[in-house]
Amino acid sequence: MHPSVRAAWRFFSEPLEGRVPYLYADVRGLLTVGVGNLADPLELALRFPWTMPDGELATRPEVERQWHAIKAKAKELAPKHHRHAAHLTSIRLTNEDIDEVVLDKLDSNAEILARVFKGFAEYPADAQLGILSMAWAVGPGFPLKFPTFTRQALAGEWWNCATSSKIREVSPEGIANPGVATRNQQNRLCFENAANVIANNADRSVLHWPSKFQHPLATLEDAPPLSRDPDSTRLVEPSDLGAAHGSILARTLDDARAWTKESADEAMREADDEETTKPDRIA
Repeated sequence: MHPSVRAAWRFFSEPLEGRVPYLYADVRGLLTVGVGNLADPLELALRFPWTMPDGELATRPEVERQWHAIKAKAKELAPKHHRHAAHLTSIRLTNEDIDEVVLDKLDSNAEILARVFKGFAEYPADAQLGILSMAWAVGPGFPLKFPTFTRQALAGEWWNCATSSKIREVSPEGIANPGVATRNQQNRLCFENAANVIANNADRSVLHWPSKFQHPLATLEDAPPLSRDPDSTRLVEPSDLGAAHGSILARTLDDARAWTKESADEAMREADDEETTKPDRIA
């Protein structure tokens, strides 16, 4: 990961996820904390360094009690702003702990993604940011569920990734998530910038987000020819991930939103990017 991407992550992610020191329910009723860090099921919540109002570390029984108390109201809280959950618990994460949890997760995601996207370390900074953003929203195993995007990213087809990167903005239950719509717009900008970096032979380590690429803009016609190397566009398979696949399932349980059996099966069944990604579908 380019240092410019890691340095910008907080400014990119917090407007999309918020920064919340207490447990709340997301739009699907899953308990969450920090900057969109999943704390559901309970085993995930127990991994966080919770503190009590007096500054002492919370005991396991106390975390369990408070977690169950708010989980019982998750359905009621899901459509509401997270502040409605603040008074229901007293356990909190400190600002320092939130920063550590977020950066640890970011680094873990980058490590996993680099095993799938072999050239990840040399990708334009904006492409790295867009890919990491997708992983934050749907888990670092997303390449298995976005086969078109994965083929295009492996081939460096960033113009095409700008449209194939779109994440479903309405859940299978019919719940709209405005935050995902905003993320999709930011991701598209990232991949458009990446395409222009390559077309203009610019410094790949420089992050242009949140601005558009400032050099004379290349057009789609100016972009380098698409790769025709079969190996570069071959769809990644589960077996290709090796240890990374195990890491996705075992080491990144905080991404259980993407890896619960229900959501994973749904994503694979409906092939979100194949069915919903069209060039004119992003405003």
